[in-house]
Amino acid sequence: MKRVLITGVNGLLGQNLQRALAGTHSLSGVDLQPEAYLPGLNEYATLDITDRTQVAEFFKKRRFDWIVNTAAMTNVDLCETERERAERINTGGVAALISEKGAACRFMQISTDYVFDGAAGPYSDTAKPNPVGFYGETKYRAEQLVLGHSPLDCVVRIMVLYGTGKGLRPNFIDWVVSSLRAGKTIPVVTDQTGNITLASNCARNIGALINNDVSGIISFAGADILSRYDIACAVARHFSLNEALIRPIATAELKQAAPRPLKSGFLMERARAMDGITLLTFKEQLLRYEREQKDADYPANV
Repeated sequence: MKRVLITGVNGLLGQNLQRALAGTHSLSGVDLQPEAYLPGLNEYATLDITDRTQVAEFFKKRRFDWIVNTAAMTNVDLCETERERAERINTGGVAALISEKGAACRFMQISTDYVFDGAAGPYSDTAKPNPVGFYGETKYRAEQLVLGHSPLDCVVRIMVLYGTGKGLRPNFIDWVVSSLRAGKTIPVVTDQTGNITLASNCARNIGALINNDVSGIISFAGADILSRYDIACAVARHFSLNEALIRPIATAELKQAAPRPLKSGFLMERARAMDGITLLTFKEQLLRYEREQKDADYPANV
């Protein structure tokens, strides 16, 4: 049993990690809220990872075998307009954690496909990053910090994450379902492609990495590469909703603050060859997501 600290434990991936690792590891969690959203942690502490004094004080009294850093500013448009804050959280927070964690502790940085420009996806684990937006820049700098700190540390790239948890905003799948059930026409882009990822499956795969003390860069997500439009249509068919209400558009029509990597996705060579990693098709994900929404252990998104 390993001592694992989950930063950002009250977020979507943090909550799913807590559920996935419960009973197999000694779990601690930190986040900005006064208490943990889910029960069962050995310890919870309020911690601002951008405050180096707080971080240093926290690690004075604690040692871990693994830290999984899920804490991040992930609103890509907000990162574009609030660059100082994004840099402080996504890069500065990582610098603070790895400087204080202790030499024996392995560090896992959760990263993103936004480190790529989206010109030639899907991408291998060894592809050269070239972020086109500020969110991707901050995450790429964090990757470099982690990989340059210790050969034992790990960067896990994921993308288009959705799932169930307490205190979360509705995700893309929820938006599609609720809009179509209300009879609303929704615009969905056809020119953004990649792998969509169920958070609970992602969390279980991260558990396999911890169990195997994996280091270096590894990418994983869902098994299928789909456009956002394809995803929305698949959701409509799965839930027997009106697919005709989904209006195809181009990303440029949305006039978003931050550029997106359009032709994205992961090849996932290391993940496909690794024991304990399961890559679900989108159909398999939707079936599991439906079950989770009905499961009392997976609180509904609110």
